[in-house]
Amino acid sequence: MFWKFHLDTAGIDTLLAKEDVTLKEVLDKEDILQECKTQNNKLIEYLIREDIIKELIHLVVDQPEDDIEETLKFKYMNLACEVITSDVDAILDKIANCQELLDILWAYIETQTPLNPLTASFFSKVFTHLICRKSDETFTYLKSHDAVNKLIVHIEISAIMELFLTFSNIQLLKILN
Repeated sequence: MFWKFHLDTAGIDTLLAKEDVTLKEVLDKEDILQECKTQNNKLIEYLIREDIIKELIHLVVDQPEDDIEETLKFKYMNLACEVITSDVDAILDKIANCQELLDILWAYIETQTPLNPLTASFFSKVFTHLICRKSDETFTYLKSHDAVNKLIVHIEISAIMELFLTFSNIQLLKILN
């Protein structure tokens, strides 16, 4: 049997050509993650716009409204997390080198108790990715925000414990090297 694989970038490029396209419209595209992984330039330029990247981060850390249908409640949170952690250097660079973006992300730990385990897993995945890919910038930020004490408060949540362990392991590796 012959399988034909064809990545249709025209669909997302056409959508991005619209003047008033929203982030949720872009995230609704079926091939959004594949387009990120293939480094679609138009998509990446769109995603790293200041207003869009802020919205992406807010989608990861802001608790969804209670009145949203259950099947859609965490859809955009999950998609935003996957886009941020899809190994697009431009996205990671933008977040790691911007105090305001890191503050939006880190505010999740500082303001919410108790944390929702599912939303904590999205937060943790993004910060773990930043620690692994942009460790110097991320550690500098975390050290200035009393990260150890703030993470320990939420250590009962497995995603936060894993983030804390990643933080500790990477820091230990830096000391040993």
